[in-house]
Amino acid sequence: MISESTIIEVKQYTNELLISLDHKYLFHNWNHTQEVVRVSMELGKQCGLSEKDLSILKVAAYFHDTGHVKSYTNHEEMSARIAAEFLEIRDVAKEEIETVKSLILSTKLTSPCLTTMQEILHDADLSHIGTLDMERRAKALRKEWEYLLGSKYSEREWLELQISFLSHLRFLTEPAKIKFEPILKIHIGHMKKKLFDLSSKEK
Repeated sequence: MISESTIIEVKQYTNELLISLDHKYLFHNWNHTQEVVRVSMELGKQCGLSEKDLSILKVAAYFHDTGHVKSYTNHEEMSARIAAEFLEIRDVAKEEIETVKSLILSTKLTSPCLTTMQEILHDADLSHIGTLDMERRAKALRKEWEYLLGSKYSEREWLELQISFLSHLRFLTEPAKIKFEPILKIHIGHMKKKLFDLSSKEK
């Protein structure tokens, strides 16, 4: 089990890394990480994880976006490396470090989730889309992509992208399905209406 003192150090270290990011990181920032940690713990307890697994999950949640300090793309691999380097010098068990790394890597949208812990972190990382705050967060992500990736979308393109992504997204744990999917469906409905209204105006 990863000790509480180590977890406190992890929180301090990841906070330092993430608050050092450029102000253009409007979505992937310390606030997002804190949210992912909180939801991970909530879902983990609801899914019956042991204290040991909860400690590993919390550490992975804190580190999962730290790779942004080195690279925007493939940041998951960088995050896993940063976590491993930090934990190794604190004599965390090799097995626990490997689990932390696998959890971080599973947050990549193209990666399959093979364990309950991976499913929990996946759901926590995407939990904002099942909240009333989703629209504001989506706008922040859109701006972040524009600033850091040079990706610009028209209103139609953005709505189509969001509808496609959200319609295909699935929460994986039962607690997340119950809590987030009803609101997610409402968001999809609102976006489809916006797209319909936009199409009507263009005619």
